[in-house]
Amino acid sequence: MLRLSKWARSLTILFSWLRLVSAVSGTIGAALVGQRSNAVGEVLGGLFAVWMLWYLSKPEVILVFQLHENLDLRESLNLRYRVRATEGAIADPNPTTRDLEANRNETKPVSVTLFGRKIDM
Repeated sequence: MLRLSKWARSLTILFSWLRLVSAVSGTIGAALVGQRSNAVGEVLGGLFAVWMLWYLSKPEVILVFQLHENLDLRESLNLRYRVRATEGAIADPNPTTRDLEANRNETKPVSVTLFGRKIDM
C-alpha cells in the first residue's frame, strides 16, 4: 500500500470485505452468547473495515493509484525500448541497439497533492 501498488489496493479491499462479513457474524455470535466486550470489538473492527472500503473507493484515491501505476509502466517502457540516437548522424547505424539509460530531458511528477497533503512518488 505504501508504494501505491494497484494489486495492494485490490487485496486490501478484498480483506476489508472479508473482515466486514466476519464482524457481522462475530457480533451476532457474541451478542447471542452474552459477551459484550467481544461484540464491541467486532463492531469496531467492522467500522474500520467500512472506513477502509469507503476511503479506497474514493475517486481521488483511485486516481492516485492509477497515476502511480501508469508512471511506473511508462518509466519501464522508456528504459526497455528506447532506441539509442547517435549524435550527428541522420539514422542509427545499428537499430537493434537498446538504450538502458533514462532520457534526461523527460520529467515525471515527483509528487501529487491529495487532500491537501503532498505525496512523493
